[in-house]
Amino acid sequence: HEGKLLGHIVSKEGLAIDPERVEAIRALPLPSHKKALQSFLGRINFVRRFVPNFAALVKPITKMLKKSIAFKWTAEGKASFEAIKEAISQAPTLINPDFSKDFILYAFGGDDTISAILVQQNKDNDEQPIAFFSQSLEDYEVRYSFIEKHVLAVIRSLKKFKHLVSNNKVQLLVSHVGVKDFLLNKDLNEKRAGWITRVMEYDIEIKVTKL
Repeated sequence: HEGKLLGHIVSKEGLAIDPERVEAIRALPLPSHKKALQSFLGRINFVRRFVPNFAALVKPITKMLKKSIAFKWTAEGKASFEAIKEAISQAPTLINPDFSKDFILYAFGGDDTISAILVQQNKDNDEQPIAFFSQSLEDYEVRYSFIEKHVLAVIRSLKKFKHLVSNNKVQLLVSHVGVKDFLLNKDLNEKRAGWITRVMEYDIEIKVTKL
C-alpha cells in the first residue's frame, strides 16, 4: 500500500518524492529574474533532504541572489540549474528508520559547504539512506581547516538528525584519521572543546574509512 501526502509518496518502503512533483520541477524554465529564481529555490528546498549535497549543487545559483550582483545566467549557473533538477529526478526513496539497529553517519566537509548522509543496513547488509543533510558555510567558516569543516559537518548533522539518533548507537564514518584524532583530543581550546562535548552527547563509535 502507498499513498500521497504533501507532495510525497508514503509506502512501507519509506518516503519518496511524488513523481508528479518531480515532473513539475523538471518542466520549470530557467528563471528570468531574481524573484523567479527565489521561487524556484523555494520549491526545490522542499525536497532537499532527498538530494545528496544539495547545498553544493545550488551554490552557483544562490550566489545570483546577492544584491551586489546583477542578475545574469552564466554557464556555471545554467549547469547548476540542470544538475539540481536531474538530482531531484534521481532522488532515492528514504527508508523508514529501524530503531532496533545502529545508525551509520557519513560526514563531509567541502570548500564552502558541509554535508552528511544517515543510513542503515538492510538484511543483506546494503546501506540505505534515511536522510541527507547539507549546508552552506558562512564566510568565516570557509576559513576553517579541512579537519574543522569535517567536524562541523558531524556536529550540524547530528543536531539535524537528533530526533532519530539520540537514543541509538551511531557509527560515525569519516575519511581522515585527523577528524577522529580531533574528536578524541582532550587538550583543545575552549571553543573546540565545546564542539567535542556536543558530539559526545551521543553514543558514537568513530571509524576511519575511504569514502
